[in-house]
Parts: sequence; structure tokens; C-alpha cells
Amino acid sequence: MASDASFEDLVQQYHLLVLHLIRRYYGGALGHLEEDLSQEVWTKLWDSFQKNESNIVQFKSYLYRTVQTTLWDAMRRLDQQTTESLADQLEEPQAEPFSPGLISQLDLEKKMDGLNREERLMVQAWLKGFSYQEIADLLACGEGRVRNCLSRIRKKLAGS
Repeated sequence: MASDASFEDLVQQYHLLVLHLIRRYYGGALGHLEEDLSQEVWTKLWDSFQKNESNIVQFKSYLYRTVQTTLWDAMRRLDQQTTESLADQLEEPQAEPFSPGLISQLDLEKKMDGLNREERLMVQAWLKGFSYQEIADLLACGEGRVRNCLSRIRKKLAGS
């Protein structure tokens, strides 16, 4: 792998495999980004070869690992964007001082302090009237997970 031509040969040989892996593992969530992710994989591989080409013995194993880490990074970015988007949608104006709903709102906020960010977002979405499926879509998870989490959260909040 001493020359650029050999790297180009590897790209031609394994390009379809990279696309297949992206579709196979994360097609639903990342299907619209498959070409961008493929380019990101090949850029990472190129950088690795430039720095360390003599240490890469089994290219295919290294390729699989690079695809895997690139997809994990992309999923983390997508989850973060989805969570931030949901938080923006659920942001409510602060209650007026001495309003009738102030006490219950403060009590709910106090009880929700023990919840993580995802759980708080689920509760806020549920209180706003979002369906389980809508919450699942916004958080990029399954509807069953939303049902189970909300059930556990209701029990946790009732006990506190």
C-alpha cells in the first residue's frame, strides 16, 4: 500500500461493502447520509494510511472497525441533534409569579430533578400531549421503550 493507486484500488474494491454495511446496520436512521458516511470512512482510512500504512496488516478488518466507529459517531451526533430539537420544541415560557399553576409546576420540577435529560424530555413531551409514537420518533427510539420508560418514571415520581 505504498502508493496512492493501491489505495484507489482498495476504494474501488470495497466501496460497495462500505455502503452495504451502512445500510445493513443503520439504514433506517442514517440511510439518507450513507454517501456522506462512506466518504467519512474513506477519509479516516486515508489519514490512517498516511500516518501508519505499514502497521495495517489486515485491511478488511481495519475497514470494518472504521465503519463501525464512524457509524457510532454518526448515531451519537444524530441522537444529540434529536434531543436538542426535542428540547427546543418542549421549551415553555416561565409561569407568571403568583399564578395558580406555579405551585404545581415547581413541585413537578422538584420531583423531576432526579431524572436524566432523556427522561425529562419524555415527560415534557407526554405532558404536552405527544403520543408514544411521536415521542419515540423525536427521540429516535422504539415506542415500547417510551412506554416502559414513562411507566417507570410515573412510578418513580409517585413515590417521591
